[in-house]
Amino acid sequence: MPYPDRPHLRFPFQRGADGRIQVVEQDDPQHVMSCAAVVTYCPIGARDDRPEFGWAWPEMENAPINTTSLEQALTNFGHPDGTPNLSQVYDMAAAIVRVRAEIQISTSQSNPQPES
Repeated sequence: MPYPDRPHLRFPFQRGADGRIQVVEQDDPQHVMSCAAVVTYCPIGARDDRPEFGWAWPEMENAPINTTSLEQALTNFGHPDGTPNLSQVYDMAAAIVRVRAEIQISTSQSNPQPES
């Protein structure tokens, strides 16, 4: 795979077998998903440079979980080509609720290049 024309750091941060830092092409599906992952893993106030970034984690919250904060954060801080769709999965045996975030990606690239 050739080096991207508009590289962005891959999330989570990785090094390849050759020791080089892994990057993705700006606006490709991996970049959109990386942006969503960064927002999802970041509680409000965790970033000193942008204290409003992230979402209010539902710690110690009873089911059903209010996912409005996460959906709003993904819309506000995520990639503009990614549209969030959230759902909840209840695991009664483990007494947990999992929030599932699906990101619908609409490509804004006029001529996407196929991977080789």
